Amino acid sequence: MIRLYHTSNVEVRIPDVRHSREHLDFGRGFYLTSLREQAEKYGQRFLRKGETAVMNIYELDEELQEFSRIIFNAYDSKWLDYVTACRKGQGHTIYDIIEGGIADDQVFDTIDLYFSGVYSYEQALDQLRFKHPNHQVCITNQLVLDKHLHFIESIKLWPMVANKIILQRKYARIVQMFAEKTGRSYEEALGMFYDSKTFELISEGVADMHCMSDEYLVDELILELGANEKRWRTTHVQNLHIPLSRPKKKM
Repeated sequence: MIRLYHTSNVEVRIPDVRHSREHLDFGRGFYLTSLREQAEKYGQRFLRKGETAVMNIYELDEELQEFSRIIFNAYDSKWLDYVTACRKGQGHTIYDIIEGGIADDQVFDTIDLYFSGVYSYEQALDQLRFKHPNHQVCITNQLVLDKHLHFIESIKLWPMVANKIILQRKYARIVQMFAEKTGRSYEEALGMFYDSKTFELISEGVADMHCMSDEYLVDELILELGANEKRWRTTHVQNLHIPLSRPKKKM
């Protein structure tokens, strides 16, 4: 038996495929993870919206040879192609079980920049190869859910609160390191940090960003600012009106 988790705002004793939304990472299906910590972190999304968060625990039979299955072991070209097709609604349900990395907040930013044309295919892959895959299982065949996924119990989750004093000290270290790495003054680095999406994610506890190392968060900040600058340049150039020829001088 394989222990799996599914976090929702309700207890899910009898899971089904038809209630799944379209355009998800692996298409329409019932999503689970083998990582308990990941399931607990996901529950914070419901709690931040004022909803109840419930972690449902299951066991999946290991003998599933009669079903089709694909496993993505890395954020590589095969994973990116599959997720891109599914998120655009162009994916086809040809597998009963799909397993691989999840497009969390940081990975989604890379995919979003790729969709918007800021990153090329190669640039997106180059960014993704530095990401350590989380884990998700998508079951698209109702027969697998009915016969081989067994509900064990459900646990109500509670908010994870970061210590404000510790966070302030962490912010100061990040700003100092960011200033040193980019050659900016502390004051300039401070303003850029507090205006960044990275700071917003840390302060709101999204994906437990406040638990990441200072070095990792500084690198994320540098990547974010670089992407924003590239996006601005692309938009700015597209909006420029450049005359095709000079007006003729009057004789």
